[in-house]
Amino acid sequence: MRILWISWFIVTELVSLAKAVDIKIGVVSTAAKESQTMEIALSDILSHGNYKPVINYSFAYRDTCSNPAEGINAASELHFIENSTILIGPNCASDISSVTRLAEMWSLPTVTYAAASTDLSVINSNIVSSISPTTDNTLDDVLVVITKNFKVSVVVVIYNSDVIEIPPRVTSLTQKMRQKNVEVRSFELPTDTPTNEQFQRNVDTDFISTNARVIIMLMGNDLEENAETLKLLNTYGITSQKYAIFLPWTFEGASKEYPWIVTDPYNSSFSYFNETVKHAFLGSYIIGSDRKETNVTTRFYNALSEHGLTFSSHVRAYQYYIVYDSLLLITKVLNDTYTLLPPTAPFNASWFKEKMPRYPFEGATGMIIMDRNMTRIPTYGIDLVISGEGNDTTQVGKVIPEASVNDTYKFVVTFQPEAMESIESMVTEPVCGFSGHKCNFSQWYFISGGICLIIIAGGVAYWVRKHGFSLRGSSNKVATLSWRVPLEKVEIVKHDLHTDKSESELSATSAFLRMADGETAIVFNNFVKIRRFKQCKPINFDSTESQFLLTLKQLVHDNINPIVGLCYNNPTNELLVLSKYCTRGTLSDYLHNSEMRIDGRFKTAFLRDIINGLDYLHNAPLGYHGNLTTSNCVIDANFIVKLVAVGMEDLIDDWKAKGLIKDLDADDSEPINNNNNNLMNNNKEVSGGSKSISLNDDLLYRAPEFLRRLPPVRPKLIRMSKNEQLRIKIMCRMGDIYSLGILFFEVLFRTPPFADRNMTLEALVTKIRYPSRDIIRPNIPKTLGKEHHPSMIQMMQSCWSEDPLSRPPLKRVRKLFSTVYKVKGGLVDSIIQMMDQHANSLEKQVRDRTRLLEEAQLRADRLLAQMIPKDIARDLKLGRPVIPRGFASSSVLFTDIVSFTTICSQSTPMEIVSFLNDLFTGYDAIISQTDAYKVETIGDAYMVVSGVPNENGTENVYVIGTIALKMRIYLSEYKLPHMPDHKMNARWGLHTGPVAAGVVGLIAPRYCLFGDTVNVASRMESTGEPGRIQTSLEFHAAVQSRKDPFIMEKRGTITVKGKGDCLTYWLNDAIMVQDEESH
Repeated sequence: MRILWISWFIVTELVSLAKAVDIKIGVVSTAAKESQTMEIALSDILSHGNYKPVINYSFAYRDTCSNPAEGINAASELHFIENSTILIGPNCASDISSVTRLAEMWSLPTVTYAAASTDLSVINSNIVSSISPTTDNTLDDVLVVITKNFKVSVVVVIYNSDVIEIPPRVTSLTQKMRQKNVEVRSFELPTDTPTNEQFQRNVDTDFISTNARVIIMLMGNDLEENAETLKLLNTYGITSQKYAIFLPWTFEGASKEYPWIVTDPYNSSFSYFNETVKHAFLGSYIIGSDRKETNVTTRFYNALSEHGLTFSSHVRAYQYYIVYDSLLLITKVLNDTYTLLPPTAPFNASWFKEKMPRYPFEGATGMIIMDRNMTRIPTYGIDLVISGEGNDTTQVGKVIPEASVNDTYKFVVTFQPEAMESIESMVTEPVCGFSGHKCNFSQWYFISGGICLIIIAGGVAYWVRKHGFSLRGSSNKVATLSWRVPLEKVEIVKHDLHTDKSESELSATSAFLRMADGETAIVFNNFVKIRRFKQCKPINFDSTESQFLLTLKQLVHDNINPIVGLCYNNPTNELLVLSKYCTRGTLSDYLHNSEMRIDGRFKTAFLRDIINGLDYLHNAPLGYHGNLTTSNCVIDANFIVKLVAVGMEDLIDDWKAKGLIKDLDADDSEPINNNNNNLMNNNKEVSGGSKSISLNDDLLYRAPEFLRRLPPVRPKLIRMSKNEQLRIKIMCRMGDIYSLGILFFEVLFRTPPFADRNMTLEALVTKIRYPSRDIIRPNIPKTLGKEHHPSMIQMMQSCWSEDPLSRPPLKRVRKLFSTVYKVKGGLVDSIIQMMDQHANSLEKQVRDRTRLLEEAQLRADRLLAQMIPKDIARDLKLGRPVIPRGFASSSVLFTDIVSFTTICSQSTPMEIVSFLNDLFTGYDAIISQTDAYKVETIGDAYMVVSGVPNENGTENVYVIGTIALKMRIYLSEYKLPHMPDHKMNARWGLHTGPVAAGVVGLIAPRYCLFGDTVNVASRMESTGEPGRIQTSLEFHAAVQSRKDPFIMEKRGTITVKGKGDCLTYWLNDAIMVQDEESH
């Protein structure tokens, strides 16, 4: 019955696979080459995914977008004539409303890819899905988020009432703004090309200049429709230098050409630059789809090119990418639908929403996330229009969706700090208002203020003239003395810093924790670490360098390891760099010490210290860290992590490049390396870029943009303009966030970054530096502990984003960290908890080591008992002398395998060792049940004695005879594993008599037997016959006198080497005796 059921199941499956469901996709579009694009896209999708071969796809096409009536006609034909299963399109805003309403009425699943208008509530139905990367609804939400981000109270909206979708959108935007307590003043223009008279009549420029600094332009679906209005705004002094002008770009065409790039109407391949239009847009902010290219983008672009559809860039093929994503969404829904259903089941429209992917997936237009209303959740980019003759924009901000607990999303805006400061400076209203109208000063206030200023200025000028020079010299002297340490103040000490303390005062961790590298000294009663350099020339500091050293000296924070000072221009011709000494070494050493038990409390305390130290540096004059790694984090005696400020390294590299100093071990004949851009002193470099990057493990923590191009070193940075310094510091802070994310991974998982990658360091750095399709980052382990909170894991991954603008600011990281981990207690409480945990860890290590020692001793005892009798082994362990002694009665057995040489010639060494081990293990099992002792094995020879070292009278005769008979039985049943047809055979020789025994050797002691009894037993074996047990006359006599139940046969007289003619007997068998135990 079971076989019949299985057969029926197999036949059913084969029949179902032979059938396939037919799916016809109706396409409503005006895009050129739409049919060819669909075929190429479908082929690419099905060949790069795990799709069921039970669906036959076909397409039907209808043109539309000329007028709404044509869209209705196209949809009707595709439904009633073509019998389409699913619709794609339309690609124009004018037809979306009519087509989607008909699809709702027909229960015809539809995927639209043009931007949805505000009044299209049907988009949130059960069968209509929108995969457009931009929508009016979400753009309005983005505008509200941006406005609230800058705490703006008044917003001006200038819109075109001639476009039917825009007035309802302005109404919706106004309502959303007012819900956030933002006043909206809208100005309506009748066209996107207003005249000067129309502009003056409809736009109140006085109100704008007096009350607002944020302007939102809604003049049409394309950017070029804003050009004329922007020109008029510039004419009236409303420019991007004073106002933040935002241009939402909803409907992006097939090519992302900006309005200032004009295409020749007679030759589409030729375009020219319109400087006037570009000047109108200059400085404004374009809000549009964040077009991030993916692996799918590159693959589909190449597929289009192979079929003759060529484009100058990805952006020009963007409209076809949206078509690809529409088809990709449909194939995923259908594939998930028919995974558990037979192909004969007709497609049901209700499955469309049920099987809609709730997980992010890669598309040609970027990462696709669908919400519960089957609408794509877009990611927006904020681009600033900059000067240049081309598509010259730079992304200064991003608006990304963040999931909430109830399966909804909210937008979070992130601006580049420089852009953030620029916009804030424009839109923040002064106390007296933008035009000063909120303050009413009388002329007396001005006169009084002027007189006071004159008096104060005169007094200051007189005081500066009299005391300025002395103060200037004094301040320089104080600044110099603060970081310069005289040589006589440096007391060199040895590494054993605790020689004056008792052993009980020493930390137990010092036994296995590496101390910080470098020579140590005492300076001003503090232990410091010394780095020595050979000084080749006198070192002199200008005012800029002196101020920078003073900045380093003034870095004072619990989580910063400060520079104590410099000792230079000494008679010893050495430069000494002094920093505070931390006894517990680097964080990297501590994390990767497998003997240290570090729980979540340790990890969170370490990470808290790192975040606090980095936050201090970002807000200090130094501005950033620049080389944040676990090797540049040290741990002091109180388990507090301190960041090593790396500003000193830049100065040292600069002095080396100038030939002022050298490493102590550097050869004087070697030329000085003038490349001060190397990260580390390593002669192996990754080439490329304008600067060389030395290959070392620290590069794995460095942001990709800095692997491609290093920022200026600090000696150069401090000589740049203030604005340029600010720009570079902001850029480097983003790089610190990337390093922080990598460091988070290493601390949380106690694993070096990329440790699981089977790649060389050079290959890893190259992959990170120049990512191709797959961006390489550390792999998150599948098993997460309590300290691995999902929110922190997500934040960590955001930190190592390829795009610097997508990385969260440190303020957000710190806030989330404090919320998630809620580290309790102050610094002292944390230290006490850590010390307690550390003590418990040491106790566990002692217990583990003791257990391992006991196990090792037990193994040694067992091994010694196998080599030497237990009593003798006990005496050796106790140190007692083992005196050789004689035994009056003992019996000895020798056995040897017949044809062992032949077996060896037909076997491998491993097979020989294996079968001997197996055979002798069986022999050992036989001996272990008797009062006998295995003396040794030599090759295939096996020697056993009874009566030694435990005397048993004449019982040894019976014991040895019984062992020989059992060995023969065991061997007769034994099969060689690699030669099962070979019959094993052996010879046995037995003799009884006196022997001498004792321990021989010190390195490898052995318990050995000596005497004629041993020699005779060996001769009995060598002169015997295969399969038989030969005994001496003495052994036979002992059996007869004891009346042992052995069956023996007289062999006769044989010649024995060294003994002459000897009478021997065969031991054939034993008679079963009921009371055999009495023996």
